[in-house]
Amino acid sequence: MKPTVTHEVAIALVECDGRWLVARRHDHVHLGGMWEFPGGKLHDGETHSEAALRELLEECGVTAVANAVLETIPVEYPDRRVLLTPVLCAWKSGEARPLASAACRWVTDSELDALEMPAINARVMAEARRRRNLP
Repeated sequence: MKPTVTHEVAIALVECDGRWLVARRHDHVHLGGMWEFPGGKLHDGETHSEAALRELLEECGVTAVANAVLETIPVEYPDRRVLLTPVLCAWKSGEARPLASAACRWVTDSELDALEMPAINARVMAEARRRRNLP
């Protein structure tokens, strides 16, 4: 059965001193227990950057500056379709704490690769790393 619900979601890929900010989803929600980048659904009239930065503050208590909006990626799950837009960000202020997630932490590239995350994150991180290495 094809998903009937589509969610437009922005995620914040926040980097600070060579580490990425990740949050662990609560066990009782969709993809529960997995690590992810902070983010969520866009509100009416909100840009992807605005949504990513708002969700980052709401979920982890961190403020950042949006540097680039990456290409939107459609992702299909059995019960929903997500239009996922990653936003590359630089940390500005705040200590990461789990305000709306089970945990938050800063991880290196190698630690990130070892986390249990939704499969789409491999594609997202490949593009983020490529962008980071551009002159």
